[in-house]
Amino acid sequence: MLIEVYADNLNKQDISNNWHFASRAIVLREGKILLLHAKKYDLYMLPGGRIEKDETPEIACIRELEEETGMLGKIVKKTVVIKEFFPEASWESHFFIVDVDSEKRNSINFTEEEVTLQIEEKWFTVDEALNLLDTHDSSFHMGANIMQREFIAIINSL
Repeated sequence: MLIEVYADNLNKQDISNNWHFASRAIVLREGKILLLHAKKYDLYMLPGGRIEKDETPEIACIRELEEETGMLGKIVKKTVVIKEFFPEASWESHFFIVDVDSEKRNSINFTEEEVTLQIEEKWFTVDEALNLLDTHDSSFHMGANIMQREFIAIINSL
């Protein structure tokens, strides 16, 4: 499934060709869903990040999940691709249901940016996560857009 989201009042000629590509993991365990909390901006998001050169969305998803949580995951299925169009950049995010090995974890390998953001794991029921993503205010200027994207991905994946 492909979903396109356009910034308010964005005309077709104003769409940025500055593309960024990302993959995100939807991890469910014992009736709860994993969100990462960036304490610096009070922002909630799914684990994931940019797809590196010569990397598939699937490989990026598993790599990012392991880097950010230490969890070893296996793709169960690809659920949705969300394209977001803004004046300054356009994003294509791939979302996957990922099964994790609850017994084994590797060490977390945050980027410098993730250390600055003070990323921490949080588990919520799906209803709690959806409510949080829908109503929570973040101090990050793109926080509402990020949490809206995650909300859309979850409701179209489960």
